[in-house]
Amino acid sequence: MMSKMTIQNLPKIERFDYSKHLPQSSADKTSDVFFVLFSLYIAEREQKELTQLVLEKALFKTEQELATENISFLNTFFYVNKLGPHNNVFYKYLDELEGADLIDKEGNNISLTAKGLNTCVDLLEKIPKNSNVLNILVKLQAKIKYCSSNVRRSVDETHEQKVIDTTDKNETKTINQLIAEIKPENLFERGSQFKYINLFSSSNPQKVSPPPNILNKLENILAKVDEIDFQQNISFENLFA
Repeated sequence: MMSKMTIQNLPKIERFDYSKHLPQSSADKTSDVFFVLFSLYIAEREQKELTQLVLEKALFKTEQELATENISFLNTFFYVNKLGPHNNVFYKYLDELEGADLIDKEGNNISLTAKGLNTCVDLLEKIPKNSNVLNILVKLQAKIKYCSSNVRRSVDETHEQKVIDTTDKNETKTINQLIAEIKPENLFERGSQFKYINLFSSSNPQKVSPPPNILNKLENILAKVDEIDFQQNISFENLFA
């Protein structure tokens, strides 16, 4: 369950700011790709079906839960869309993972390839035990299990989310109200892609990212520089222990 929020710490709706709402470096982008990739790994481990919608909901809900602790793991903000919090940058991440043969996409369903599975296992073994990254993966695991089993409810919950619209006299609204106002099907007419959701009451949340050696290895894999042997035997046991 999400903790109760006061008016003071409700998420804020903001106009798009390039320096704030998108990754600012290659490392920021690769960190986001890491968590997208591991969402697929968690879904595979939990034998859950992952769609693009479930992926977005799980990532958003995890970031929202961490925001209550002033912790952030994503560098890509969400904006208001007819399906609630959304960002098509995540779909570009999926295209990049697919291009590196780490995932398969079939319709809206996404799954790991053998290479993707082995990549995750290899990277996971390099994450220090009891690290903040592992703690986030555990939280993400819970959200993926919840959202994949309660798709309609998870959509409704994000639609009912209260926010403060700083673009409209700091009015308190729900995402549903914003959807009705901006008609996101008319993206380029009304500029709804510029209504970004800032989950953090602090201007400087603690950022959590995988260690540089993991980011470098993933960047090499994405660039097809570092090929791994994906025929090795895989065991899921105790990987989060």
